[in-house]
Amino acid sequence: MNLLMRILVLATLAFIFPLNIYAQDQSPAEIAPEKKVFEDATDEQLREAQAYYKFCSDNESYNRIKDCKCSAAEYLDVRVTMGDTMKESEILEIIKNRCLKDEKRYGQLPADTNHDDDEISKLTDKELEEVESVLQECKGSYYMRTFLDCECIAAKFLDERKRLGPISHVNNIMARLRNDKECKNSVDAAGKAYMTCMDDAMVPSITNAPRKDFCECVAEEWVKQFEAYQGDLTSRARNSWSSTAMIRCSAKFQ
Repeated sequence: MNLLMRILVLATLAFIFPLNIYAQDQSPAEIAPEKKVFEDATDEQLREAQAYYKFCSDNESYNRIKDCKCSAAEYLDVRVTMGDTMKESEILEIIKNRCLKDEKRYGQLPADTNHDDDEISKLTDKELEEVESVLQECKGSYYMRTFLDCECIAAKFLDERKRLGPISHVNNIMARLRNDKECKNSVDAAGKAYMTCMDDAMVPSITNAPRKDFCECVAEEWVKQFEAYQGDLTSRARNSWSSTAMIRCSAKFQ
């Protein structure tokens, strides 16, 4: 991650996380430990914290009972403190009862409080491991990580698992999520369309426009179709969008 990108990530995290570095009524001694989390975090740890925040925000169950900004700060703190060898599921176990919205509103809950309504605390180790496995499967698949937002898919999977119960096989759930309309990854999909165009030997025969300008147009037109499409993300559909994008951009640069 270059310096500019790291600054942008840190700026984003500073906005997301309600850390004490912005508190006006605290002494420097109280502020320093929170600020040190940012200073000690690696680029990968910062990206992971961002991904957790998005996962928490997109997941209905988490977002209903968790303050996701606070929880993402806690996640980053545990990751930095415990190191990269700790599993994501272990971090989730540590922070599952932190940053609860009821706790923020009513103060620290008594030790004997009934947590039956705490949906996150109901998650078993097996369920947490399954969600982590789904996330890693998505990230490990070129198709899925290019066209789908893997954190969104993991959040949707958790919702589906809780709705369907333990009997439904993971492959059956994933088969539906591979075409989820709400988890499209337009950013990486646009990048793929752009790079494919840049490597296409046929481009000079299609247009006299500068390849970079032409391919930026192709990527934009491709993503417009991708985002509007409501069917299955088949190779036939993707090839059709590429052809249409080429035709539209050829006409634009005539």
